[in-house]
Amino acid sequence: MVSITRSIIKSTNHIYKNNEIKKSPDSLRVNRIINFIETNYINNITLGDVSKALFLSPRQINWVLLKQLNITFHDYLLNHRITIAKKLIRETEMSIENIAYQAGFSSHYYMYQVFKHKGLPSPATLR
Repeated sequence: MVSITRSIIKSTNHIYKNNEIKKSPDSLRVNRIINFIETNYINNITLGDVSKALFLSPRQINWVLLKQLNITFHDYLLNHRITIAKKLIRETEMSIENIAYQAGFSSHYYMYQVFKHKGLPSPATLR
């Protein structure tokens, strides 16, 4: 029975490797982290929240993101929020303050600071 199970596992692994269906553990972790961020960006999430939800240490999360995407958790979160804010600025007539909250920023002042720090035009200028 054990030998049959081993042969099935070997043949299955061979199929996965040939079709490149099998993903590395790091890429699966990155996908889970990104999915969590993109689902919860509007909330005040922290690295600790992601760590608890995905059963990974904060160190592991940053290490995997740096290794796979060359970006830290905090920078990825800010970049995602900026992307959302830019889209809302261009496509809606919402106030800048509402856009900041919809993009997950704690205030419109903080959103302005983040845009300035990243070297982007101010939200009012983008509009």
